[in-house]
Amino acid sequence: MKYPHKKKLLSDILKNYGAVAAAFSGGVDSSFLLAFSKKILKDKVIAVTSSDAIHCQKELNFAADFAKKLKIKHIFINCGQMEAAEFKANTKKRCYFCKKLIFEKIKNIALSYNIKKVINGDNIDDLKEIRPGLKAAKELNIASPLIDAGMDKEAIREISKDMGLVTWNKPSMSCLATRIPYNSVITYKKLRTVEAAEEILKDLGILICRIRHYGSAAEVLTDTNGFNLILKKLDKIILKQFKDLGFNSVDFKKFD
Repeated sequence: MKYPHKKKLLSDILKNYGAVAAAFSGGVDSSFLLAFSKKILKDKVIAVTSSDAIHCQKELNFAADFAKKLKIKHIFINCGQMEAAEFKANTKKRCYFCKKLIFEKIKNIALSYNIKKVINGDNIDDLKEIRPGLKAAKELNIASPLIDAGMDKEAIREISKDMGLVTWNKPSMSCLATRIPYNSVITYKKLRTVEAAEEILKDLGILICRIRHYGSAAEVLTDTNGFNLILKKLDKIILKQFKDLGFNSVDFKKFD
């Protein structure tokens, strides 16, 4: 059994909460935390997912299916990011404003179910990066049990695999707003264009990818396998299909 101490610690933390409302995106971390919480707390768990325009529809569908299979009450909420001027302005505090809107809504949902503890899937690797959302979580007293249990991404993936979760090797995801450079206003059109562009890449077999939206230009970031695949035979196909989305030029790069 891998990571027995961390699993025991996480179990004890969740038992101490008694009942939880989990901020659930369908990503590796939040999926693991939701499944583990269900295992420990049984029916004293609800999942709450933001369904705003910053999320891919396929990811929302995945989250719904995942929660359904776990037989967890799952609630979708609209948090109003696209009506919030501070969010749309897309400064470096964008993530802070976004998370604050989401967590405030989830707290209200939790209270309506008489649940006092809201949890999210941040892990200790997130502490190594600039994450304005962590500040919002702290201000609103949102718990991060994976951090408290000392779990990093590697441990989460390994335990997820042992639990038989389909997310154990799922590529890391971030919301569509992260594809738009800071200080470039976020619009519905840009978000949907990015979503469509990334779906084109995935349909072509480039499963690990990110688009950067620079107006009429796009930057495709992918791993070594995806990059080699593009250079061998897909660059012209991608250029043609991206042009239909409004991109006049496309640059291909590997992740650092």
